[in-house]
Amino acid sequence: MFFKKNLEMIATAFRHEITFNEATTRNYINPFMVEAVSAVREHHNFMHLVAKEQFDGSKGYGQLDYAILCNELVVIVTEAKTIEMQKGIAQNLAQLHSAVEVLQNFFL
Repeated sequence: MFFKKNLEMIATAFRHEITFNEATTRNYINPFMVEAVSAVREHHNFMHLVAKEQFDGSKGYGQLDYAILCNELVVIVTEAKTIEMQKGIAQNLAQLHSAVEVLQNFFL
């Protein structure tokens, strides 16, 4: 119930407008990310969420909009996009590739 109420409050605060501004969009995405990690942390308290995490790999580098970490290993990354979904998907794929490289180097 709190989750739904939180989303309603966000929508009301932004007058139910969806804009092309990524900062505004993140206000809608954050509750989902927080809820997902909180649900997992009930059984696995070593998971945590980070935003604007610096990342580096052969296919890309820069800041991830969101990452979910298991201990200190990145297990999920996601990109917040309001438009240009293809660009967001491409960024996400490059970031996932970099995450795999980091994991491979960690376990070698």
